[in-house]
Amino acid sequence: MNENKIIENIIEKSQMKIAVSEFKKEEKTMPKMNKITKSVAAILVVLGLGTGVVFATTNLYEKIWKEPKSYTEEEMINELPPAEVTEEEKKALISEDEAKTKGLEILEKLGYENQTINRVELKRGYDEDVDSYYMVKTKWGYEEGLMVQLNAKGGEFIAFNDMDLKYKHLDSQVLDDKEIAKISTDVYNKLGIEEGKYILSKTSAQDYSFENQTNKLLGANFYKYYDGVANKYESFSISFMYDNGKIYLNSILIGTDNTYQNNPVVITEEEAINIAKKKEQELSPNEITNITSSLSIEKMNAFIYQLENDKYDVTGTMEDETYYKTENITRKVWKIKVEHDAKWKDYMDHNQYVKEGMNKYYYVDATTGEIIGGDQAYFER
Repeated sequence: MNENKIIENIIEKSQMKIAVSEFKKEEKTMPKMNKITKSVAAILVVLGLGTGVVFATTNLYEKIWKEPKSYTEEEMINELPPAEVTEEEKKALISEDEAKTKGLEILEKLGYENQTINRVELKRGYDEDVDSYYMVKTKWGYEEGLMVQLNAKGGEFIAFNDMDLKYKHLDSQVLDDKEIAKISTDVYNKLGIEEGKYILSKTSAQDYSFENQTNKLLGANFYKYYDGVANKYESFSISFMYDNGKIYLNSILIGTDNTYQNNPVVITEEEAINIAKKKEQELSPNEITNITSSLSIEKMNAFIYQLENDKYDVTGTMEDETYYKTENITRKVWKIKVEHDAKWKDYMDHNQYVKEGMNKYYYVDATTGEIIGGDQAYFER
C-alpha cells in the first residue's frame, strides 16, 4: 500500500468520527447574542471611558466552548428520531397534494414541462435543518426519473436530481469559467431565489464516470456571505453537463444553516495564530514548519479536544468506539493551518501520527479566542 493510500485510510477513518459525532445534533435553539455582563459594564462606568485602562476584549464575551458529550454507537442510535414521521408531526407539515403541486412548479421553472408525478413520499430528515422532507418523483424507481425534494414543514425547495442523466450517452464538453457561471446564474434566477442571497464563489469541471463512460460534469457553488466571509453551509450548488449546445441538469442543492451565530471578529489574526501555535506545541514535539490563516465559518467539533485528551482512536471499529458530540453551532473562526515535515512512516502508532505529525487546522473562535474544533489538513480541501 503506497503512502498516499495509507494517509487516505487514516483520514477516512478519522473523519468518520467527526461525521458520526455530528450525525444527531441537540435540539436547535435560537442563537444567543453575546452580551456584555453587568459586572463588566459596571466596572466601565466606575472607571470611565477616558482613564486609559484597557480590558482584554475577549472578557466582554461569554465563553461558548463546552466539553463534548461522549456516547456509544448504541446510545447514538437510540437518540435518533423514529424512521417514520409520526402522525403528530404530520399535522404541522404540508400535504402530499401540496408537495406534488410544488414539485411540478419547480420542474416547470427548470424547463421540464408537462411532467407527471408518479411518486410522492414523506421521509425522515436527519439533517439538523430538515426534520422531514417530501421526495417527489416523475418515476417510481429510486434510480430513475426526475426528483425534487421539499422541506415538509413549509414546502421550501431543497434539491433536484435527474436520475436518468447517467444512462444517457452524452459527449459532454468542457466550458470556461465564464460560461459555467452564466449558465449556473441563469438557473439560479429561473428558480426565483432572492437576488444576492447567495453569491457565486467558484466553478468546477470534473470527470464523471458511469458504466465505463466518462463525461465532464460542470458546476458552481454560491454561498451566503457575512462580513465578507462565506458560510459554505448556506449555499446554492448546481451541476450539469453540456452537449451540442444543450444543458443537461444533473443536480441542484440548497443548503441551510439555522445554527450560525454571526459572531463578531474580535480576536486578531496574530492572536489566533499564537493560540493555535501554543496548543500545537503542547500536542507535538515536532518543529512547526509553516503556519497560514484565514477567516472562515465553521461548525464546532471535538477534533482538537480528542487529540489533547488522548481520546482519539483512528484504528477502532464501529462496535467499540466512543464518539464525542459538541453543541451544534456554527461560528466565525480563524482557521489556522499548522504544518510539519513529519511522515506517517516515522510513527508506529497511527493515532500518535494524527496527533503529532499530521498537518492540521485549528478553529480559533473569532470572538472568544477559544479553540472550538479543527480538522486534518494533509490534503487541501
